[in-house]
Amino acid sequence: MNREIDEEEHSLEMHFPYIFKIMEGHDYNMVHVMIGDLSDKAQKEFGRIFADYLDDPNYFFIVSSDFCHWGKRFGFQHYDEEHDEIYQSIEALDKQGIEAIETQDPSEFSRYLKSTRNTICGRMAIGVLLHTIQVAETEFDLEFVYYTQSNKCKQFNKDSSVSYASGILSVKNNDNDNDNQEEEEENNNNN
Repeated sequence: MNREIDEEEHSLEMHFPYIFKIMEGHDYNMVHVMIGDLSDKAQKEFGRIFADYLDDPNYFFIVSSDFCHWGKRFGFQHYDEEHDEIYQSIEALDKQGIEAIETQDPSEFSRYLKSTRNTICGRMAIGVLLHTIQVAETEFDLEFVYYTQSNKCKQFNKDSSVSYASGILSVKNNDNDNDNQEEEEENNNNN
């Protein structure tokens, strides 16, 4: 990464204060991985590299990305006329991306990006995460819990906005599956 790109990059600086506060009083090491433009093959390779770490509960991952960058200054002004307001169209576009990510299928997310051309700046990091999940032995739940936009765009010529979403990847809880299986076995035994 050259100096100009490094000075423009802000994702680490955004996370450090929160990480330091949450980890206060704990002994930990941090490894920063910044991901640029990667081919699908490279995303898969990084997925294989990171899978063992994702399987290990001693490691914690933070994957950072904004969602849609909308407006003239970003060179992206997607608008679906099914929605009254521009910001509603942006939200619908982002929610499709969120749904694609929640499938945990990197091919689904890739198809979404190709069909919409949404300006998700961390799409490569998200792709690496999805490939990592596929290779990992652990089963995960992936759920987005928050979504917002920096501005509710209503005018093509004036407005711009960046969208933000927060998702949580957690180890799948199979207790409910076990409870359902035990209940089914009990019902079968009673019949």
